[in-house]
Amino acid sequence: MNIVHLANPDTAPLCDNRSYYGGLERFLEDIVAFQMGEHNVSLIQPNVDVFKRASQSILSEDWNCLYEIGKEVVGRYDADVYHIHDWYGGICLEYLYRRGLRNIVMTSHLPLRRGFTYKDTTADWRAKFYLEDIGLNGAKKIICASQYNADFLVSEYGLEEKKIHIIPLGVDTRRFKPVQGDPPSPLEPHLLFVGRLIDQKAPQLLIRAMPEILDAFPKARLTIVGSGPDFGRVERLIEEKHLTEKIRMAGLVDRATLLSYYSNSTLLIIPSQFEPFGLVGIEAMACGCPVFGISPGGISAYLYEHEMTRSYSPRRLGRAIIDRLNKLAKEPNHRIECCRRAEKFSWEKQIDLYERVYEEVAR
Repeated sequence: MNIVHLANPDTAPLCDNRSYYGGLERFLEDIVAFQMGEHNVSLIQPNVDVFKRASQSILSEDWNCLYEIGKEVVGRYDADVYHIHDWYGGICLEYLYRRGLRNIVMTSHLPLRRGFTYKDTTADWRAKFYLEDIGLNGAKKIICASQYNADFLVSEYGLEEKKIHIIPLGVDTRRFKPVQGDPPSPLEPHLLFVGRLIDQKAPQLLIRAMPEILDAFPKARLTIVGSGPDFGRVERLIEEKHLTEKIRMAGLVDRATLLSYYSNSTLLIIPSQFEPFGLVGIEAMACGCPVFGISPGGISAYLYEHEMTRSYSPRRLGRAIIDRLNKLAKEPNHRIECCRRAEKFSWEKQIDLYERVYEEVAR
């Protein structure tokens, strides 16, 4: 089968000697790698200029120009399945539709109507909404990583449930596994945040919860892995709260360092305002690190009720984390259990689910 993935602007793939990238980039790297064993797979990530021109074409209603852009991007491919990711792949739908092609799958990673988007193009918001809309309505099948995200598409976009398939994000358990180290005691916790430093991921909320946590665990510390437009704001907040001795900004790290952080942290915190799935959670668990987050969210696909809180109050979040740490201290095998649970999300299991959707679309 010939498969073409249409995604965000060309971002260097995550390799062992490269820095940590976001969940979408790691997802694309992994799905392409696992599919290439059985299929002919291409990953197309147009440069920013292509998205800029597509945006201008939409705003001026120049559909012939948009057609030509789509032809420029995918014209040389003859795919059995075109798999578009978020609104990005929408730039090619005018071209594909005029050619009578309907063998299109769309994965909704981050729905625009939730108010968040990656700032990796110069595309106008109006153009993004248009491209997302034609993608969601033009694709034969929609894939979501969680029931939470699927429910959002049904309620906010009016999509039919029968069109949506839920396939959790996968984790490569051959690479994401515990590394040698000495994980700290839950009573002297090393907390971890991994993600883009943006409003959606809400690292500031976790920082504001730290004083509460430190009251209970004076030796606690937090490492923040990742970068983004809010890096400076996060740094300033740490200074304002006089937490520079307790919180470390690690920035972007390579894979080996990321695995070490996962393997040697007491608890990964996911304080996101909106989290369709949270790939970092499954990665952490595959390395034996417990996870705690805020619900509702896609994290409920792999976390139990007692591993989540429903409060966005920094103080209540802090108290919930304290409670979870105290319980972890009484669960001697919790790291082994995390690895076992993560196995359910291995790419070997998830890739079969994609195959079934592709077979339906390619008919």
